[in-house]
Amino acid sequence: MEQTDDYTLWSEFRAGNHQAFNTIYSKFFPTLYNYGEKFTSQPEIVEECVQQLFVELWQSREKLSNINAIKPYLYKAFRRKLIRHLKRNASHLRQPIQPSFLATISREAEIVHTERSSFQLKLLNEALSKLSDRQREAIFLKFYDKLGYPEISKILDCEPKAAYDLVFKGIKKMRSVMPRKEIVLLSVTVTLLYLL
Repeated sequence: MEQTDDYTLWSEFRAGNHQAFNTIYSKFFPTLYNYGEKFTSQPEIVEECVQQLFVELWQSREKLSNINAIKPYLYKAFRRKLIRHLKRNASHLRQPIQPSFLATISREAEIVHTERSSFQLKLLNEALSKLSDRQREAIFLKFYDKLGYPEISKILDCEPKAAYDLVFKGIKKMRSVMPRKEIVLLSVTVTLLYLL
C-alpha cells in the first residue's frame, strides 16, 4: 500500500506539484537528518546536505525516473551526497577521511527506560561500538528505520543477501561480546525501541 502511495506521490512531484514536494520534504527531512547525524557530529553539514539534496531533486525532477519506494531512494542519494561532501571538505587533511557510521541508541529512548534499561542500553552501545561501520549502518537501517533487506541493499550498494549478512553477522558479534543473561533482557528492550 505504501509503495503505491509513494509511486503516486513521486509521480506528482515529478510533474511539478508543490504540495507533493512539500509532503516528501516534510516526511523525510527529519529521518534523513537523523541518519546524517550518524556520519558526522556537525549538524550544520547534515542540514546543508539535506537541503541541497531537496533543491537538486526539485531542479531535476523532470529528469528523474519513477520509483516505487521514496525512502531508500532518498537515503541512497543523501548518503552519497553527505559522504562526498565530507571527503571533499577533508581534502586539506593529511589523511583522507573515511566517514564512520556512529550509531547509538538515542537519548530520548534512554530517558524512557528504567535504570536497568539504561544499563542494557549502555551494553548495547558498547556492543555496537565493536561492529564495523557498515554493520552498524545496516543494523541502524533495519531496526531504527525499519527498512527491509532489499531497501538496505539499495542504500548500501550491495546485494540483499549481503545486507542480510551484515545484519546477521553484526547481531552475532554483538551477542558474543555481551553477557548471556543480558541478551534476553536486551532483546525485550530492543523490541520496545523498535516499536517506538
